[in-house]
Amino acid sequence: MRIIKISLLVIWVLLLGLLIQRDYFVRTLDTREVMALERDRRVEYQSIYFKDEKIGYVENQFLPQDDQTLKIRQQARMELMISEQTHPVELNLEAVLGSQSDLRSFEFSFTSPFYRMRANGTMSDKTVSFELDTGNSVVTDQIVLDGPPRLSTSRRSYL
Repeated sequence: MRIIKISLLVIWVLLLGLLIQRDYFVRTLDTREVMALERDRRVEYQSIYFKDEKIGYVENQFLPQDDQTLKIRQQARMELMISEQTHPVELNLEAVLGSQSDLRSFEFSFTSPFYRMRANGTMSDKTVSFELDTGNSVVTDQIVLDGPPRLSTSRRSYL
């Protein structure tokens, strides 16, 4: 009976020691781990499907700026089947959003083996000023909207 009591006491002390070690002697994070955790907070991935088949993905990077704006970098890559051949398509967007997800400026490009297009623009009150380069011509124009355009992201300020 005495051996059982001593064994239980030794096991209890051992388990208590392991518990204290786990809680109070935690190793510090390596710089690479900290950088990976920070990147994971800023980067999201989404898949692109067509007729229940994955054809590409989108990588979203959310970069908070010092002036309380949010820079979004979005890169989409797709493999499209055209005339029984697979062709790569790339879409790139860099946009700056205000604190209410209102669009401030953007740069967009579309690249495929058949076509290239670039666009960039800025917002001023309710007016979007943009330049669109289709490869054949360059269009510079302005569009007046009812209000500033807002982009829906997973980084909404009220969440």
